[in-house]
Amino acid sequence: LHAQLRSEIMHRINKAGVRRASRVIAMTHRISAEITDLYGVKPIVIRPGIDLPGAAVSRPFPDDTLRFLTIGRLVHTKRIEWILESLAELERRMWKGAIAWELVIIGEGPVRETLRATADRLRIAGNVRWLGVVSNEVLEQAYAESTMFLMPAAQGWGLPALEALSRRLPVVMDAASGVAEILGDSPWVEIVDATSAAGFQGALERMLSRIDDLRGGGTAPPLLPAGDDWAAKICEACSWPMVPSAGVVNA
Repeated sequence: LHAQLRSEIMHRINKAGVRRASRVIAMTHRISAEITDLYGVKPIVIRPGIDLPGAAVSRPFPDDTLRFLTIGRLVHTKRIEWILESLAELERRMWKGAIAWELVIIGEGPVRETLRATADRLRIAGNVRWLGVVSNEVLEQAYAESTMFLMPAAQGWGLPALEALSRRLPVVMDAASGVAEILGDSPWVEIVDATSAAGFQGALERMLSRIDDLRGGGTAPPLLPAGDDWAAKICEACSWPMVPSAGVVNA
């Protein structure tokens, strides 16, 4: 009863705040629809961007090892076990030791040991590299060495997918992530509405079937939203002056 009462009070506070706001901004159409349903207000949709890398955009694909990369906190909701199960099934059914492959996991969290035990049980522990929390330099090296980025968890927006694409990494991702709204038509992205590891595995196989074409450079990665553009659009929507990121504002 106390939890229900607390939830109702918070809902009413949020509703009052949203309705009094001069501008309401949402990251995605899905979030915009939820806000409209909850509070009766139609938000402006402005999608977040990223700081686009420079030279990393033209990186070549590695040739020797099929290397999969995933980044995030190691918790159950990230569905890292789906990646382990998918790769183990591909090894058992298709690769059978004839393909050199590796899964690189960047991040820490409470289910790390559980995931390690899963990798052991699936007999792929030797193919999994656990990097934990890394520096920017190690992160960029991981991007440069990888062949594909995997994001099985539903993300409210999904910046990791954009950051991977900006480094010319094809992405397999969940359809519920917000960035699916702007990436769905690109061959560099395989979007899957999966409810199990088997569904995610199917999406991974579809991406593998066209990886050679992507390596050949015939199709460019999708255009991605830039962080400065996002800030400028917010300032425009709110009628704020856009302050340069480096400089001094005279009072």
